[in-house]
Amino acid sequence: MDVRRKGYRKPRAITFGAYRETWYERGQRKRGWSDWTVGQYRQVLDRLGEFFDPMPLDAIRPRHVAAYVSERTGDYAPATVGRDLSLLHDVLATAVREELLVSNPASGAEHPRLPRRN
Repeated sequence: MDVRRKGYRKPRAITFGAYRETWYERGQRKRGWSDWTVGQYRQVLDRLGEFFDPMPLDAIRPRHVAAYVSERTGDYAPATVGRDLSLLHDVLATAVREELLVSNPASGAEHPRLPRRN
């Protein structure tokens, strides 16, 4: 069957930047985040956006996530990069639930090591 004859069109590719903003706005409305959470998520999403924004959502691969972790570990504390990675996972998990992605490329990503406490 030729789907073009039936009027179906392939969905337009959405960038990570566009999707993260939609995710953030919906999250604020639906989940009732505290002011602190809203501020923290905004900072993390801005950091993620510096790296992922221009990429089509369905083009993000585990290697891109690993590159983000590697690049940011030199600039930020391991705990900060770990928080970034956790929020990236949540954003992409929502995209999987919405059937925009087949799988979550942040699943199984290795978090940076935290220094040992003495």
